[in-house]
Amino acid sequence: MLTFKPVAQRDLSRLRRYYKNCNYQLCEYSALVKLMWRGHLHPQYAEAAGCLIVKNCIDGKPCFDYPVLGPDGDEEAALCAIEDYCVEQGISLELSVVPKEKAAKLLERYPRFHLNNFRSWRDYIYEANDLREFPGRHYSGQRNHVNKFRKLYPEAQFRALGKDDLPLIERFWQDYTDQVDRMSDSFYYFWIQISDKDIPVELDEDTISINNERYQADTSDLRELLDKTYRDVMSGVID
Repeated sequence: MLTFKPVAQRDLSRLRRYYKNCNYQLCEYSALVKLMWRGHLHPQYAEAAGCLIVKNCIDGKPCFDYPVLGPDGDEEAALCAIEDYCVEQGISLELSVVPKEKAAKLLERYPRFHLNNFRSWRDYIYEANDLREFPGRHYSGQRNHVNKFRKLYPEAQFRALGKDDLPLIERFWQDYTDQVDRMSDSFYYFWIQISDKDIPVELDEDTISINNERYQADTSDLRELLDKTYRDVMSGVID
């Protein structure tokens, strides 16, 4: 029988051994995302048949990620282990955020299953060069924001945050929280995936998933500049 335990920070290195070679291209298949969302999804994990098996709790119901194979993982055996666990616990078998390439296999295995495709759960995929260069008329608005910010704040600079910046960070979060309470429609939210050192995690050799950005209201010019600078850093354009 599978034995699950809650995802904790001490488990990150163990989970990463599975996720580092996972090519599902879904942001949920990340050790840090599991940690970030543990207050909402309550993820728990078990290891069986050389695979990582994650059980979440969505809307009060248990559901499972698709098994993540280790070097010697047995996908079939991992699915059987999930089935046996559900029978033993008297719960329905439900899989969430299933990789597209696994959908046909699941429908063949479970002919009574039905698929749901929730638009609000979809990841956004962008061409890195488009976000780095903002080429053509389609991105004229973004270029205007960047140019406006640079004109208004020519002294602005990017630097690494350190311990001396903690009061500034705390003040920002307090201001941010206060404004969310008053003006929740004025904020931009992007959930992404980062490692424990705030370095984007590579999903495969061509794709990375960006994580958590927070902005105060009326900062769209800064938002576009930060997005562009981030892509420049990742592409090696700037150090």
